[in-house]
Amino acid sequence: MKKKNLSLLLIVLTLCSIIGFTPNAYATMETNDNNIICNNETVINDYLVSSSPVISSQNFLLKYIGFKVYYTSDFSQFQYGNNCGPTLVANILSYYKNFGYSRLYSGDITQSMYNNIASIIGYTPEKGTHFGNVYKGVKAYAENAGYKFKHDVYLFDTWSDVTRDIKLGYPVIANDGEHGYFVVGYRIIDGVKQLFTCTGWDTPDYAWLNFDVAGFQMESVYIYE
Repeated sequence: MKKKNLSLLLIVLTLCSIIGFTPNAYATMETNDNNIICNNETVINDYLVSSSPVISSQNFLLKYIGFKVYYTSDFSQFQYGNNCGPTLVANILSYYKNFGYSRLYSGDITQSMYNNIASIIGYTPEKGTHFGNVYKGVKAYAENAGYKFKHDVYLFDTWSDVTRDIKLGYPVIANDGEHGYFVVGYRIIDGVKQLFTCTGWDTPDYAWLNFDVAGFQMESVYIYE
């Protein structure tokens, strides 16, 4: 009987997390790019176990190099704060446009388009964006351009989830409770699992994050014909 009750509790807690009863809004870290993830300093960049690290596994999205990267600082700071949510959507769309999905938008992402993304995903400067709304911005632009879209909410946010989707070519979005990242690759280095991310900051624009320390909530997003 006790085992059954524990199973039910775990299911309820998981469902609450998925539908947004826990606070997942991106917050606080936009104001100081030089103090990135101050609560998890061991997460950022090359977290090496030895002076001669051994990479046992790694993979990256095709064409992740070369797409135009947008930063939180690119858009009006008088109107925006805690704005990694709409910036994350902008970078996913930019990645897919570079991949050949040219109907997503014309030219570069403008302030007006950014405003529209922010509106779609329910962004506010005070509270940021709830992680569960981020995919809606990608979906709206994909379907408006006549493309198909799907996304996968990871039930347990496991390493096998993110590595599977990166191998399949599906971009992954990740939230560590303070910031949203566009995951473009992964590696295991000296046994340490790391995600390679486009941060949305101008410094650093890309960073290796320690998967086991960060405690990510993740989803994959996929645009296709």
